[in-house]
Amino acid sequence: MTEAAQAVIYPRYCFHLSPTANSWCLVTASDIHGLRQHPGFEGENFFFYKNLPIKWARVVGPVVAIDEAAGRRRIYTIDDSSGKCIEALVKMPPPTTLNDAPRRMQARAGAAAGGAAEPSAPDSDSLGPYGHIDVGDVVDVKGALSTFREKAQINVEKMVIVKGTAQEVKLWEKRTKFRQEVLDRTWILSEKEIRRCRKEAEASDARLGKKKKHLKAVSEGGTGYPNDLCTSDGEIVHYNLERGNRSTERWWKKNYTCKKSAPQQRLASADIVETSSNISRETPQELRFNSTDPALTSGLGPKETEKAASLFQSLFTTMAPQDIFDRPVDTKAPPSTISVRKDHPEPRKGIRSQAPLQTNKFYSNFFLGDQTGPSFTFPYSVAWARGKGASGSWGLSCSHIDEQQRVFGNEKFNGASSYYLNPIGIQSMVISAKELGKETALSTDSITAFSARVHLSKNESSEPAVSYPLVQGMAYITAQFDGSVPLIQSGVFFKAVSRVTNNPKDHVTKYNFHLEDGTTWRVYGWRTKGDELDLKVVNNGLAESKNPFYGIIQVCKDPVTKGSEELFDDGAGVYPVTVTLSGSAVGKEGSYCFKFQKDGHQLGHLYMFALPHHVSSFNGDTKERVQDVRLQSPTKGVASLVKGSEWTMVERNMPIDMQFAPWHPEKGSMAELSDKAKGIIRAAAAKELSQNIPAQTNLDSMYFSGKALAKFATILYVVQELLRDKTLAKKGLGPLKAAFGTFAANKQKFPLVYESKFVAAWGGIVSSASYETGDAGIDFGNTYYNDHHFHYGYHILAAATIGQLDSEWAKANKDYVNLLVRDVANPSAEDKHFPLWRSFDWYHGHSWAHGLYAAMDGKNQESSSEDMMCAYALKMWGKVIKNSDLEMRGNLQLSIISRSLQSYYLYKKDNTVQPKQFIGNKVAGILFENKIDHTTFFDPNIEAIQGIHMIPILPPTPFVRDDKFVKEEWEAYFSKGRVDDIRNAWKGIIYANYATVDPKKAWDFFTSRDFDPQWLDGGASMTWFMAYAAALGRL
Repeated sequence: MTEAAQAVIYPRYCFHLSPTANSWCLVTASDIHGLRQHPGFEGENFFFYKNLPIKWARVVGPVVAIDEAAGRRRIYTIDDSSGKCIEALVKMPPPTTLNDAPRRMQARAGAAAGGAAEPSAPDSDSLGPYGHIDVGDVVDVKGALSTFREKAQINVEKMVIVKGTAQEVKLWEKRTKFRQEVLDRTWILSEKEIRRCRKEAEASDARLGKKKKHLKAVSEGGTGYPNDLCTSDGEIVHYNLERGNRSTERWWKKNYTCKKSAPQQRLASADIVETSSNISRETPQELRFNSTDPALTSGLGPKETEKAASLFQSLFTTMAPQDIFDRPVDTKAPPSTISVRKDHPEPRKGIRSQAPLQTNKFYSNFFLGDQTGPSFTFPYSVAWARGKGASGSWGLSCSHIDEQQRVFGNEKFNGASSYYLNPIGIQSMVISAKELGKETALSTDSITAFSARVHLSKNESSEPAVSYPLVQGMAYITAQFDGSVPLIQSGVFFKAVSRVTNNPKDHVTKYNFHLEDGTTWRVYGWRTKGDELDLKVVNNGLAESKNPFYGIIQVCKDPVTKGSEELFDDGAGVYPVTVTLSGSAVGKEGSYCFKFQKDGHQLGHLYMFALPHHVSSFNGDTKERVQDVRLQSPTKGVASLVKGSEWTMVERNMPIDMQFAPWHPEKGSMAELSDKAKGIIRAAAAKELSQNIPAQTNLDSMYFSGKALAKFATILYVVQELLRDKTLAKKGLGPLKAAFGTFAANKQKFPLVYESKFVAAWGGIVSSASYETGDAGIDFGNTYYNDHHFHYGYHILAAATIGQLDSEWAKANKDYVNLLVRDVANPSAEDKHFPLWRSFDWYHGHSWAHGLYAAMDGKNQESSSEDMMCAYALKMWGKVIKNSDLEMRGNLQLSIISRSLQSYYLYKKDNTVQPKQFIGNKVAGILFENKIDHTTFFDPNIEAIQGIHMIPILPPTPFVRDDKFVKEEWEAYFSKGRVDDIRNAWKGIIYANYATVDPKKAWDFFTSRDFDPQWLDGGASMTWFMAYAAALGRL
């Protein structure tokens, strides 16, 4: 009683934050009779347990009496052995006729005496919806709390018979758990939360006040104002929703129509429409009924709230755009022209998941090589210690590198360090189990595009001693125990260890570990059964649990900034399992959403770390949940802690008007050429189209063949669409179709194979080159899933361009090209032949080229511009085959790539994400998860290092490499005649890139009489480079 008296009763506008106000509270009859009412909440039927508001109750127990009461009410008395009974009130339906009720009672009496009931008066009707329930039945009752003559009772919403003792016991356990995790804890809100709730309530009241006239007009069937949200016309009600007051180009306005309902029901509908200002309008798909808003749900129970939400969705189903990730590109098996293999040169070590499997994701080191390479979850990295390192542990080591720990290379170009890296192998904290040792086996399962789970077992045949769910951006390293003995170890060594006396949550113990390097790590143990986590410090590198443990242990690094410890306490026991991706596009605005599937403790919030490009694109709601807690990430700047299980990122300027013609962000598509330029370009095109197209395209490399196919396709586009010379175009189109047909028929030098969903295979389309030669590096590792988005991206781009010129050809080759699309960019789990998003990493905002090779610095990608190329190819192929989802995903990917590359790959002087010692390089070179090396895999010269981030020059090039960046890079490396010292194919690439800011200079270079053919890359053409410069410069 003292605790209840001291608990703060919060204002009504805070109730939606409580764990009880909008929930079925599984309690005892004795609990209900002990609830109190407080002044100020009269008429709302809120009762209080301590300070927890309860309106909806659930009880379980046998029926001990059934009574009829005045006003057609039936009262079921429930005795749940808590020391008190509770009455459950059921309102009976009215009789159909004046004489119907007694006649039905007679029928029931006759049936009880052994007679037959009258067919016109079935027994169930006379007794209402729960006529089958009798004294002695154990029931599960849900209903609203109320009082009658100062005695608590339940107004039944639903009552079902419990099916046996086992179900009853489970309900008892749930009731006990609810008491321990909810009722036994005082509900506490911070002042900040109370202020926020008050502001939200005041804003809601203001909106509702302004809309009273609209409500009245709606309920009376009138219009009221020119822009009424609801107007009446005959038997139809028209709903109009205008999305804000922004320009019509960005926001939309549509009319929605529904059947007119009964007056009171119509008013409820209008209520929802009018108060839909409580729905987030940041992005199109965020049109949802806010069930926690008191303005919408006051006076409504869970059932009515659910109905209101359903009604809202039925009214505005067409309002939310299609999820562009929902539908597969295709689901057909690969054609018979592509042979199937059941094996792959790279074994699947310890993988328990079924194919198709991810090959290019952050956790790949756990099933490649010796399985000890680190996996970079950002901002942490984790690795299997495997008995090595300073800790000597067999568990999973956790590491986080601060900015001052980075290692920088010597200055090489433009006064910038040639590389920077984060030290690996630092075992700051290790979560292990006493059962692990020299026979420890590592396995993985639950493999997705965003997550995986790693298991460590005593040996190959044992069940896991400890399991680790890994998700990109996780704020804690989480370990799951089911009876093994936990060990906390360190290779940095403990300086001080303390146990916090006041647990942050029920059954969550907390330890503070201060390490010798000055860092602070929090350790939380949430027990789900058995003993609490009780650690004994054995030495300065080992703390051991005194007992077997059931539950989860979490480790996180605390930067020890204002409020950081409290936030980590709030998130303790809660952890992510995986992520689902969704998105939409309306006009130029696209959005994508991460929904983190969480598990663990019921109290507290999920916290995840976001990278800079996420934060800069967060919608309003997500941005408000960014916390002032940050940790340095390995290569993506500072990561920010975000509260909540859902993020929405918005791209407001997708290049939807970008086609095949040269394009500029400010000027749009630029397809007009002067007659003089056309004449010069036509001469170059005629010369290039006279080359041997089959010889240049049917090579022993999918990469180089794709580049050549795309080159000739682009030449033909210029000829037919920009020069309007259909005769010349027709001359080249036939040979190009035949060349592409070689690949569509799978008759190239190294045909593709589908290594299918078998125990030894991964699931995807690969070159047969490594199978036939035994060389893992041939064709840049295509067989090992290396560079697939580069290789297949060029083929898809070639197909899109040919298809633009001949739509019938596109239809005939659709299945083959879609197969390549599905291998690199499958959006849907409905396609069982390929993994989701093999190449593109939606968390990082760009792709990883690195396939099935173990690597201590994690995944990598060299050519950021070829990543752009693939996204552009997907967009244009989608446009050609009229697959709007594919086209919109391509637009969205281009926008995300543009944003992320300008933070992580392409460095202007004002870049604040990458280290100041490094941004003078202007480009990354090779970006790994753990380091950035300003070089290439094939050429250390500056023109190659910079040029690999230019190639190929395409319409989206200025969208990603903006004017300011191009100018700065030119001034740093190529101005004042330095570009003319380059005597290889990179020279042409660099000049074509410079056309973004000085198209005349580029045009003069390509049209010069002194132009040397060796300055032209094998995947580039004079035709396109001249057309590109001439169009951008209107020459």
